[in-house]
Amino acid sequence: MALAQRPPVKLTPLDAAPFARFGASVSINGDRVLVGAPQVDGGDGAAYVFERRDGVWQQTAKLRAPGAHPNGIAKRGVLLGDSFAFVAAGSQSVGASDPSSVVVFENQGGDHWVATGALSAPDWTALEDTSFGLDDNISYSENTLFVGRQSNSSVYVFEYDEDAGVWAFLTKLVGPKAGFGRDTAVCGDHALVISGGGVVFAYERIGGSWTETQQFFGTNFGAYTVALEGSHALFATTLFALGYFVEAYDLQDGQWAQAQPILQAAESPFSSLSVGGAAGLIVDPVGPKARVFDRQGGCWVEIASPIEDVFVAAAIDGSTAVFGDPADSELGLSSGAAWIYEDVLGERWADLGHALGGTNGSPCATGSGSLIGEDPVVMQLLRAREDAVAFLIVGLTQLNASLKGGTLVPALDLAGFPLALPTNTNGEVIINATWPAGIPSGFTTYYQYWIVDPAGPVGFSASNAISGTTP
Repeated sequence: MALAQRPPVKLTPLDAAPFARFGASVSINGDRVLVGAPQVDGGDGAAYVFERRDGVWQQTAKLRAPGAHPNGIAKRGVLLGDSFAFVAAGSQSVGASDPSSVVVFENQGGDHWVATGALSAPDWTALEDTSFGLDDNISYSENTLFVGRQSNSSVYVFEYDEDAGVWAFLTKLVGPKAGFGRDTAVCGDHALVISGGGVVFAYERIGGSWTETQQFFGTNFGAYTVALEGSHALFATTLFALGYFVEAYDLQDGQWAQAQPILQAAESPFSSLSVGGAAGLIVDPVGPKARVFDRQGGCWVEIASPIEDVFVAAAIDGSTAVFGDPADSELGLSSGAAWIYEDVLGERWADLGHALGGTNGSPCATGSGSLIGEDPVVMQLLRAREDAVAFLIVGLTQLNASLKGGTLVPALDLAGFPLALPTNTNGEVIINATWPAGIPSGFTTYYQYWIVDPAGPVGFSASNAISGTTP
């Protein structure tokens, strides 16, 4: 199965120029994309806004700092909120005459964007390097902006005052580990900050103040980048640079705990992580390849074969992903390009819920594959009781009947099911199959596992139900 069912859309700016490096950074929010071009306009830099209107992506604005920013903008990263765009600017050299900053643009309706200010570290001095906002370590959620500054192991928090219509410095989080602020992620009242040693610091906004609630390492040692959406986080971790991994963590009862140990492994660092909605995106350096994950029943599952291309930056929101390739030279050497992939989740598989908890919490059922005749299909049961019997129920319709303290979703209308299967020592069942040819478009089947489990309400636990619909 290809990564996307629709051909990708290539984005280039209306004023494309050699060496602009358009695509060095990207961000997406709904039907709007922001792409950084750090070397355009003689090195001044700019960020470009594209919007999907009537199904067509088109450039709607070019964002430049008012006047000439001393160190240029879009040098490091771009970030897109509902009505704000953030563009990291500046140099990281010691003794620079001006600090690094994050330039804020506000959308004032339609295609009209206005630069409303530049946020910088209030305690900056010219004797320090200007690593404020370095390496895309800026994150935004609900009128809150986190900006890391590794050089003094700090994260600066800014908030938007809706009454005054301005962004203001709120507080400075100082880490006990060198390099604190290497990467940041904030969503609602929760934030995650990575230190140079790979320790993850968790924060919660309590009574208007950000309070540290937890410190932890990834299972495979140190974390170096993070993506966060709601109560779900993806971490890229490394074991003394001997291997690189992506791990999934969930927020459970106020504490972050590992949900899945290894989603992906590689011999080189992952270049990008992104989470948006129920979708996760990992750019694997080997190939390189972009891998798309869907969250079903609380578990992440790779739902498509990867796309292989050279991308530097990537971001995802729901079923739409954007990739940046600043080395693209179609319109001039290193003029750059960005690519939009739509329908990356494919909408073939749906999570219907109704899990019933047991020994290891709520068992998780996932499905992946194109559901095109003779293509491979993988179905998994995860987090079930170890060395138990799991009954796979497959139906052609939904029953949604009460059973054993839970809900039986598939109807018992397909011959050969329920099918008794053993779980392994990890509480898993993995089925690799080939989807049969000749099944008509729009045909839906329903799946759910019921597991013999004394920790369940009536001696059974159950996975979430999933459905698969042929394209």
